[in-house]
Amino acid sequence: MPSSGERSLSSVQASLAGVIGGLVTIAGVLGVGGILGLVHLLPTGIAFGPVKGGGGSTNSPIVVRGGSMTVRTPDPQGWQKKSSSSYCSDSNSGTIDTSHIEFVDVIPSSNDAPLSLSNIQENWEIDVFGRTPADATQPSNNGIKLVLQPKDCNSVTSKNSVMLSLLDNGASTAFYSPLQEGNTHAEGFQDNTGNCPQPTAENLCNRISQIKLIVGAATYNYTCPNGECIIGVGK
Repeated sequence: MPSSGERSLSSVQASLAGVIGGLVTIAGVLGVGGILGLVHLLPTGIAFGPVKGGGGSTNSPIVVRGGSMTVRTPDPQGWQKKSSSSYCSDSNSGTIDTSHIEFVDVIPSSNDAPLSLSNIQENWEIDVFGRTPADATQPSNNGIKLVLQPKDCNSVTSKNSVMLSLLDNGASTAFYSPLQEGNTHAEGFQDNTGNCPQPTAENLCNRISQIKLIVGAATYNYTCPNGECIIGVGK
């Protein structure tokens, strides 16, 4: 009579055999093309390592967060105003690693769009788009962008900084501030387009719809289906 351990091993072997048999059957029915189609339908995050699920978080010091877009910085000076539509945040004398970017709760639009990048050597830009007032499922042309600068906010040293600005240069959008989030300082995005309800933090026009990352000559796109995505800069 087999021992309990032997019975457990036999059960595992039988289960594995069933799984393998099922895969063989699927392969026979679908063929190579069908299997590739199934792989294409798998969540893209599987190919890029751990993806933090809905309600995810990041430990990055500079953070873009939805629902309604806010951008926070740990810089003691907060976001330093440079014009009516732009702000700057220093990297705290180089303590913020601006060569690191990560995305949480996004859907990459292509298999080569990474969820996390480190040791970035090129200049980068992140464009974050809101939603149209007529159809909140569609991206608008309005939103914010963050751009790496190889100098500080006052152009005195070679320490990196991050510029925050409005995609339409303030023609129909604005920042509202200051917002305090713990020990960080944040700027909020407000779309003032005609049909966007305002002022309200949960204005659907202000929620993230799509994200575009430009690193050197490469461009990557992401979708934010529920508007609750997070972008982290630094680690």
